[in-house]
Amino acid sequence: RGAGRRRGKVRLGGSARSGAMFATMRETQAVLVALSRMVCYLSRSQLGTLLPVLSAELELSASDQGYLMSRYASGYIMTQIVGGICADRVGGFPVLAFALAASGACCFAAPVLAGMGTSMFGFAFTALGLVQGAAF
Repeated sequence: RGAGRRRGKVRLGGSARSGAMFATMRETQAVLVALSRMVCYLSRSQLGTLLPVLSAELELSASDQGYLMSRYASGYIMTQIVGGICADRVGGFPVLAFALAASGACCFAAPVLAGMGTSMFGFAFTALGLVQGAAF
């Protein structure tokens, strides 16, 4: 056995003498996937949590609120199968990495688009649903 391996453990950093053992590769991957799912769930739930505040600030009607809530779902539904096909072809990591980066961009764009009107704000959540549908 090499100096970097010990019985099922993978040395992820440090030198052979430093003794820096973190976890097995599988455990590290499980933690990273769990964290990425948590980020997806947090960005998904932001509209529902903030809707009362946004309604008062942007003077949204009840129909506008329903419109915004349905935008995420429509985008999400459209890309679940496409995301699975892409993950089969190029692997899960690139699809998940793209989905996380693009959903972050959508979350940053949402406040800017909110100032442009309800339809543009809805577009941000449609785009968020599109990229997150691919992740799941």
